[in-house]
Amino acid sequence: MPESNEQISIERTMPAELGTFMNQRQYEIILDYSLAYLARDGKVKSVSDGIIFVESPFNPDLIAECQLFNLARRCKDVPEATWKSVVTSHFDRLQINPSKAKYTFKDLTYARQLIKFIIRPEAAAKQVEGLICRSDIPTTSTYLVLDDDKALRYIRKEEIYEWEKTEEELFKIAFANIAREKINVAKMPIPGGFEFYTIHNENYSTSFLLDLESHAKKAIGKYGSVVAIPTKSMALVFPINLNSPMVFIHTMDKFVQQVHHENDVPISDKYFWYYEGKFEIFPQKSENGKKMIAVPVNLKKLFAQYLN
Repeated sequence: MPESNEQISIERTMPAELGTFMNQRQYEIILDYSLAYLARDGKVKSVSDGIIFVESPFNPDLIAECQLFNLARRCKDVPEATWKSVVTSHFDRLQINPSKAKYTFKDLTYARQLIKFIIRPEAAAKQVEGLICRSDIPTTSTYLVLDDDKALRYIRKEEIYEWEKTEEELFKIAFANIAREKINVAKMPIPGGFEFYTIHNENYSTSFLLDLESHAKKAIGKYGSVVAIPTKSMALVFPINLNSPMVFIHTMDKFVQQVHHENDVPISDKYFWYYEGKFEIFPQKSENGKKMIAVPVNLKKLFAQYLN
């Protein structure tokens, strides 16, 4: 626990969504390890609904929000005796040395090689103000980050002033850096004689999707592709030719949902249509307790255009 004369508000009640795989005692273990780690370099301001709010030691106006949800998912799969090291490793990966970061934002020549982008759920963008992000895939946000030895640090709008580059120019730099990342694309069969492709990279599988033409052109069919992004490290792409996209969705949905709900960094449990560089979501609703997924209207129009 952080030591301070200042009275801080620490809500120790476990968020309800963690109750499916963890109990209150286990949550408090993770919370205490996290508070001890974060108090080393910053001042813990409060804890609410599974989020620790920490004041930057270099700028008291900057309040970081450290969510415990992904960390809890990591811990649930390993023995409790290892949780302290898991917590340490988790926060180490998310931070870059503050003094090094300060230098980085003064020298674009050095920083250029570190600028990349990641895709995360859209809701995350609303929880931390000032981050540089944009929307490329429905229900997600695309963030600019610094990648320094795999420690990812989100970039704030106020930090790029001395780089003298627009956000659009920085995203172009990030795209070029992503293109140099190693990617594993594998073709996989599914029943009915169809095939789809998996894209694997520890942090940037979803990032590669924004330039699918360059990274996995063979995964794009005449009518585009069905795309699933259950987690940060895996994307699934099904080329749409004379086959129905619903074949892939019905066959793979159980797997996609399982990976999404069990992974420590889930992205989306939805499906997307990729066509000519743009993404459109497959509409989804529930009827009588059953999930109903429909083909996007524009894809239907494209089918009609070619078949008539």
